[in-house]
Amino acid sequence: DPQTPVQRLTLRLTRFYTASPCQKVWTRLQQVMKKFSYDVRISPDKVSLVVSTTDKRSQPLVFKASIYGLRSDLLLVDFRRSSGDGIEFKKIFKKVRDQCQDIIVKPP
Repeated sequence: DPQTPVQRLTLRLTRFYTASPCQKVWTRLQQVMKKFSYDVRISPDKVSLVVSTTDKRSQPLVFKASIYGLRSDLLLVDFRRSSGDGIEFKKIFKKVRDQCQDIIVKPP
């Protein structure tokens, strides 16, 4: 059973790692969300993007994309569904991840 918050995060399937600078990742995520016409707002703590869209049944789907520094040269980009269909959320995550392939690195 994972003990630390970081250990718990690394078990999630809707995340990826990157060695790119945080600002580059932040900008890329915003560009990808805009490309797919998702509604994006920056969380009050300025560490997450809160993304809203509708699934194929026209139901609201809301998720958060957060960037965590694991080491000086490694970031974890974590996607967490707030509301909406879980299967649709995973499909959207895969679309976003595919648009970020050039900055993704293998997990440690």
